[in-house]
Amino acid sequence: YDGTDKEIDVTIPAGATIKYKTNAQDEYSNTKPTFKDAGNYTVYYKVEIDNNYNVIENSVPVIITPKDVTVTADDKVKIYGEDDEELTYTAEGLIGNETLKGITLSREVGEDVGEYTITTTKDTTKDTNYNITIQNGTYTINKKTITEEEIKEIVSIENQVYTGEKVEPEIVIKDWDKIVPNTEYTVKYSNNVKPGTAKVTIKNVEGGNYIIET
Repeated sequence: YDGTDKEIDVTIPAGATIKYKTNAQDEYSNTKPTFKDAGNYTVYYKVEIDNNYNVIENSVPVIITPKDVTVTADDKVKIYGEDDEELTYTAEGLIGNETLKGITLSREVGEDVGEYTITTTKDTTKDTNYNITIQNGTYTINKKTITEEEIKEIVSIENQVYTGEKVEPEIVIKDWDKIVPNTEYTVKYSNNVKPGTAKVTIKNVEGGNYIIET
C-alpha cells in the first residue's frame, strides 16, 4: 500500500480487445479496474480478436499488502499534583497526510511520584492499510518543591509561653488548599526550651511526593 491506484498490466495481440470484471458473476466491461486499499482482489479478463480465434478468459490475483507503520506513545512528564497532559503518539511511516483512526492511549493508574506505563492499543478492524507495530510510553510524575519562603507564608506559629519543657507546636503545611500529609516530612525542633527564638526544621522524607526546602 502506498496510497496510489494499482492495476494489472496486460499485453494483447494487435487488433484484439480486452474486457474486465472483478466479480465472476458480473458482466465484462471495457474499464480496467483499479485498486488502492490493502487486500486480495481478483481481476477477470476476456480477450477477443475475431471469429478465427478462440476467446480467451482468465483471471489474475491482485494483492496489496499493508504498509508497515510504527506507533509510539509520546513520553509525558508532570509535577505531582498537576493535571495530566493529553496523551499523544507519533506514527512513523504514514502516507501523506493520512491519520490513524484505531489507536487508543491510556496510562497506568496512579498519582504518586514515579513512572507509569502509557499503553498503546489498536483496533484491528480499522486502519487496515497499515501493519501497525505499537510501542508504549512512560508518564513520569516528578516531586513538587515547597520552598522555605512558601512554608513561612503558610506555617503560622503563635508565640509560646515558657514552661520549662520542650515546646513543640503542631506544624501544618499546605499545598495550595490541600494539607500535605505529615507522612511526607519530618519536623525537628531545637532551642525550644528556654525563652528566646526556637527553630523548626522541616525536611521531606525519602520516597515521598515533595521536596521541602527549609
